[in-house]
Amino acid sequence: MERLGPRRLVAFDALAAVALVPLAVFRTPAAPVLAGGLAVLFGLPLALRRRWPLPVLTVVVVAGAVAVAVGVAGDAVVFAVALALYPPALCAPTRRAGAALVGALAGVTAGGVSATAVPGLPVVPIRPGEESFAATPVPVLLYAATVIAGSWALGRAVRARRQHAAQLAELRADRAVAEERLRIARDIHDVVGHSLSVIAMRAAVANHLADSHPGQGRDALAAIERVSRAALDDVRVVLGALRDPVDTAPSFAELDRLMADVRLAGVAVDLEVAPDLSRVPAAVQASAYRIVQEALTNVLRHAGPTRCRIAVAIGPGVLTVAVVATGRRGVPWGRPATACGGCANGRRCTAAAWRPAPRPAAGSPSVPGCRSPWGCPTMSEPVRVLLADDEALLRGALRLLVDATPGMTVVAEAGTGRAAVELARAYAPDVVLMDIRMPELDGIAATEQVTALRDAPRVLILTTFDLDEYVYRALRAGASGFLLKDTPPVRLLDAIRVVAAGEALLAPSVTRRLIAEFTRLPAARRVSGRLDGVTRREREVLTLITRGMSNAEIERHLHLSRGTVKTHIGRLLTKLAARDRAQLVIAGYESGLAGR
Repeated sequence: MERLGPRRLVAFDALAAVALVPLAVFRTPAAPVLAGGLAVLFGLPLALRRRWPLPVLTVVVVAGAVAVAVGVAGDAVVFAVALALYPPALCAPTRRAGAALVGALAGVTAGGVSATAVPGLPVVPIRPGEESFAATPVPVLLYAATVIAGSWALGRAVRARRQHAAQLAELRADRAVAEERLRIARDIHDVVGHSLSVIAMRAAVANHLADSHPGQGRDALAAIERVSRAALDDVRVVLGALRDPVDTAPSFAELDRLMADVRLAGVAVDLEVAPDLSRVPAAVQASAYRIVQEALTNVLRHAGPTRCRIAVAIGPGVLTVAVVATGRRGVPWGRPATACGGCANGRRCTAAAWRPAPRPAAGSPSVPGCRSPWGCPTMSEPVRVLLADDEALLRGALRLLVDATPGMTVVAEAGTGRAAVELARAYAPDVVLMDIRMPELDGIAATEQVTALRDAPRVLILTTFDLDEYVYRALRAGASGFLLKDTPPVRLLDAIRVVAAGEALLAPSVTRRLIAEFTRLPAARRVSGRLDGVTRREREVLTLITRGMSNAEIERHLHLSRGTVKTHIGRLLTKLAARDRAQLVIAGYESGLAGR
């Protein structure tokens, strides 16, 4: 009934109000005029019961009590009171609704008792065998109470259902807001985070190579300009979703500028646009523009084609956008690419495989000393590095940095986690620089598979954000280090040397987050008994390792010699069956030493 609409509900109330008058007259044939007059008093106000629920209920109850007392159509009175009680039960708070129920029952009961106990009542004679408040007061009162209480209960039930529906709608709205915030956060992470990480890495490389390789430094600056402009376009798209779409939504008029930006990035784009696109609604134009922009972004980031054809056509009530990519683009920095398995016949491939760099002969010059606080051992062969990141520009910056550093060389690049595993198996690098968020197989799962290989390389996680959910999982997967992409080039190169030498390395912010996370864990979730057989001094050393201290810092803290510290660390590696320092850190966390 609540779905009938306001006008139909008012019409229903008016019909019920009018119908009670002939019902009362029909049920009281001995006094039709009196019955009709009283029926007008307790029936017609029902037409206004939704606008003024409590006043209408008061009038109906008083008039109904009088009608019951004089013996006029008790069943009509019960129906009228039940109908008048429903709106207060539906709309009023609990206390007022309860008071309305008590008042309605009290009024009908008072009329029934008066008809039985007051001399001279009822005025209207009772027909033989007829049930009424005067002739059979108990069953009639029970019947009236049941009908009236049922109407009240129905109103309260509908009210509860409406409140529940409103709460569900509010929860859905909150969830939609949370999902939208998460989507925006992901967009900002993808657009701003990755772009800024590429810009930071490119700027650092340009600064690092400004004197020794000025040409490559200028190339890095040009890439910074290109990435920053693309990032600004993407940021405008993200922020446009938060503003009035009428004011900020892109249109087909901006496709030419988008095509020009893509052509500057090295992709030849052919644009075929149907005439008279101005009649397409603005919202449809914005959606089509973003579809084209997303497709071209994917082409630039992953596919590597050298030519794209974009066609925009209009049909009867339909707008068709086609983006077709063909061919393969040259690999960055001018090195020839080798297609990986399954990329023949022009199929898209997100992994750029590189020709392996040959290992130098034994006795090659050792790498220069580093400035890392962990210390970098001298190596007789260059450190062979595999780059795993879905951002081609970032891989290019890392390749330029590593290849320009004596004692290091990039042997392969991977754009997906699965490609990273395959290339690690094929090229046997010493160190894998692994991003966490990659297509096909994320960096953590790829790390597990890479560290399970025979003669497994060391994995150094290099990511944009030091999120709590990543750090521990990455170390548990076997990573030997965890650094942020905005790490200065000197520290990054030192970290590669440290990890290649079998040590472990964590960014200071990562160490702080790990300690905070493990101090929140209940004792039941920590591993007990793992430190059995570890001496008190070795526990002290392990505790300092979990805090991220280097060997030199442990020496100063415990007043020990360098050889003694290395001896304790070697014994810890043996007793805890740990492969490197990172696994010692995990053992310390799981044993509850991080919070000490």
